[in-house]
Amino acid sequence: METIVSIRQDLISRLKVIDSIPSDEPLPAMPGFDRDHVDNLLKYGCSEGTTMKRLKEAVRWADEWIDALPEEVQDRLCCEQQSDRSIQP
Repeated sequence: METIVSIRQDLISRLKVIDSIPSDEPLPAMPGFDRDHVDNLLKYGCSEGTTMKRLKEAVRWADEWIDALPEEVQDRLCCEQQSDRSIQP
């Protein structure tokens, strides 16, 4: 069963991926993905039912944004994440 905590962690993980992209990379414009809105949702939340729905929506937006990255950027991110996992105990 999904919980607010697990969905929140999923969203934070995706935001870390987005934040790891170097600023000189060409990035897609993603209508609908408002980082300020997502940050405020994580910071303040709202009622439990509304927060769950909005968190799931934000995860979907982040996934769509990551999927819209150029393939070479996605490949680089995937390699970096695998490298990071192999370093961790």
